[in-house]
Formats: sequence, C-alpha cells, structure tokens
Amino acid sequence: KQEAMPITRESDEDRINDYLQYEAVQQQVLPLLDAADVQFEAGQFVTPPGNNAWESYQAILEIVPDESVAIAGLTKIKSHLISSAEAAIDSGDLAAAESWLVQLDRIQPGDDTQAELREEINQRIAADAERKLREQEEKERLQKIQTALAQAEEAWQEEDINFNEIKDLYDRSLELDPENAEAIE
Repeated sequence: KQEAMPITRESDEDRINDYLQYEAVQQQVLPLLDAADVQFEAGQFVTPPGNNAWESYQAILEIVPDESVAIAGLTKIKSHLISSAEAAIDSGDLAAAESWLVQLDRIQPGDDTQAELREEINQRIAADAERKLREQEEKERLQKIQTALAQAEEAWQEEDINFNEIKDLYDRSLELDPENAEAIE
C-alpha cells in the first residue's frame, strides 16, 4: 500500500487549494449553466421568477463575476427579446411586441431600446387608426353617393317628375365623386 506523498513545497499546497476551490466553483456553476440552457430553450427568458435563464446566468455571475458564458447568455437573452419585439412589430402583432417589451422591462427598466420600440408601436397604432378613419370616411362617402343616385332614380319613376330635384341629386353625387359614370349620364 502506497502512502500519500507529503506536500513538500508551499507552491504545491497552493496549487492543490486552487484546484479544490476551482472544483467547488464548478460544482456550483455547471448545474446553473445547464439550467440556463434548458430554461432558454423552454422560452423561460425572464419568467417565471426563480426559474428562468436570466436569473440562472445572474446567479453564475454572483459566483464567478467574469464568467464569459453567463455574460454571453445575458446578451443572448437581451438580443432575443429585442429581435422578437421587432419581428412582432414588423408582422403587425403589436400585442405580442408589447409582451416582449414587458419582459425586457424586467431586465433593463427604462432603457432607450424599449422607449424606441414603444414609439414605433404607437406610430403603428396611430397609422392604423388613421387608415381605419379614412376607410370609414370613404365608406360613408360611397353610401352618400349611392343614396343620392337611388333617390334620383326614384325621382325619375314619379308621375310628376321634378327635373331640378333630379339634377340636384346627380350634382350631389358628382360633388362626392366627379368621375361617377352613373351621375354623369
């Protein structure tokens, strides 16, 4: 049976202690890295509290402040949330975009990125409201034209034809739509 060799140099003892400390840190960090990977893949970026990738990476940085994988993971989460919000805006899904921004608010509250994206959302909402208003106005204009033309047609069918009334109805149609072929005839 071989006996353990005694530590003879102080540097050997330091190296052993460093190694043991490294192993202890790895035993804490590796499960957190694995958890962060699983949480990210499951879409648990910043929620639920206590079980998300952001918190797992933050916990790693509390143990090893310069852990590059954790730093990269946090950057990856931010990038994913921003690109998801932008994609939702581009596709017109403004509710989903806001949902992504709420998640970003949890990790970087008050950041200019969210403010800019929310401004874009507000611009889209305003443009959509303006478009709907124009569509409604056009629908009402067409309805007025149809009403005037129908009234003019009814006036032609009456026994006592009032040509001035009919002309006024067709003129009203032409005011609303100068190119209206039915009113021009």
